[in-house]
Amino acid sequence: MWDRGKKAQKGALPMRDTTSRNETVLSRCGRGAKMPKKVPSRCGTRPRKTKQCSPDAGRSSKKSLHLLHFSNRIAADKYLGVSPINYGYRILHHPLLMTKIKEHIWQIIFFILGYVSPKTLASIHFRRSFGRWMDWKNPTDINEKIQWLKFHSDTTLWTPFADKFLVRQHIKDCGLEDMLVRLYGKWDHAEDIDWDTLPNQFVMKTNHGSGDALICRDKNALDKTYWTEYFGKLLTKQFGRIMGEPHYNKIKPCIIAEELLDNRQQQVASTSLVDYKIWTFRGTPAYIWACHNRTKEACEVGVYDLNWKMHPEYSRSTSHYLLSEQPIPRPASLDRMLKAASILSKDFPELRIDFYEVNGKPYFGEMTFTSAAGLNSFYTQEFLNILGDLCHIK
Repeated sequence: MWDRGKKAQKGALPMRDTTSRNETVLSRCGRGAKMPKKVPSRCGTRPRKTKQCSPDAGRSSKKSLHLLHFSNRIAADKYLGVSPINYGYRILHHPLLMTKIKEHIWQIIFFILGYVSPKTLASIHFRRSFGRWMDWKNPTDINEKIQWLKFHSDTTLWTPFADKFLVRQHIKDCGLEDMLVRLYGKWDHAEDIDWDTLPNQFVMKTNHGSGDALICRDKNALDKTYWTEYFGKLLTKQFGRIMGEPHYNKIKPCIIAEELLDNRQQQVASTSLVDYKIWTFRGTPAYIWACHNRTKEACEVGVYDLNWKMHPEYSRSTSHYLLSEQPIPRPASLDRMLKAASILSKDFPELRIDFYEVNGKPYFGEMTFTSAAGLNSFYTQEFLNILGDLCHIK
């Protein structure tokens, strides 16, 4: 045994003082961090044990330890010579990594249930969103009634009307063709996209997805190879499988390109087009949910009645949907939007119809039968009950 109180024997390597480097790593990892029990030594003798920090002394630094950059923890492990087994254990039990693993497992479960039992999948989503199980026998608020309608009503027309390409014919049949955004092209395969025929600015999207649009403002700067692969992948995705919306699974996927509406030609100062989402019930418009300053990360929202009075008490701010601090101006074409919404929704117990406005002219956006997949968490329970009372189901 090496006697630290005596000098090293002749020919033996001196013992390295690991105290300073332990203190260095300890300061990086937090005072409450547990250090490895063994510290390897070059002299070939048995490593000494490192003193553990008091649990009480490290309570304040536990949070900082978990938030420590992953690369720093790896460097600390290698610096102290942690064994491969402990090293792998730490990686697998890293909080951020475990969260991603759990989410990935849930996605696999959701996809399987989307094939086997969409109704069970909808129940699980509802439970995870609101902390209670769906009451299939006695639905009351709008979320519960949307869930009920998905599986217990005639959804024959949901598929063609939720299809962003096929719904255009329905808009024409209803005498609202002037509200359609100009169509540049439609392709069943990404490789068939004729980029040369498209103007310099346009919007490209799939007919069955959501939030996947390409907003092109300069075609010359576009990486066409990348976007061809991007839309090729989107065509293979079945979004209805993940959220329990069977009517989306019946849509034949395709790609469409439309005119890019200029958001600068609005009476609202917004970084994006203002999206006027009108809640209707068997031909009767009730409320408008307006979204503006939309980005991939967030957007500002507000609930308005038919007299364009804002109701902040009906909204709940989330990380994505932020309650607008001030009401936005009433759209000049609101009356035309409400009339069109009344015509399009007359045969359905509930329907959300989206519109835009540019230069005072209304444009049709889409028809949504399952708003937020029946998981509207950005409304207060009071407003969910109000909408639920307006939705009469058999």
